[in-house]
Amino acid sequence: TLYAAKQFEDAATYYERYLSANCALSEDVMRRLAKLNETHLGNSKRACEVYGMLVELRPDDPNYAASRAYQCGL
Repeated sequence: TLYAAKQFEDAATYYERYLSANCALSEDVMRRLAKLNETHLGNSKRACEVYGMLVELRPDDPNYAASRAYQCGL
């Protein structure tokens, strides 16, 4: 809802809280958080970190690897 309302910082806060509160990582939430940091918040460092977590979750996914490489300057 916050994302749709273009309240990107608030949306990122809730995504971060969700990830820290849950032992089981949600790929969907991580993907949304990475994209949010990349596209709307201009936080390439955090996007790099989250894409790194996604690569660990799905090491065979070329899209996550490419996004991580781009954001992290690899």
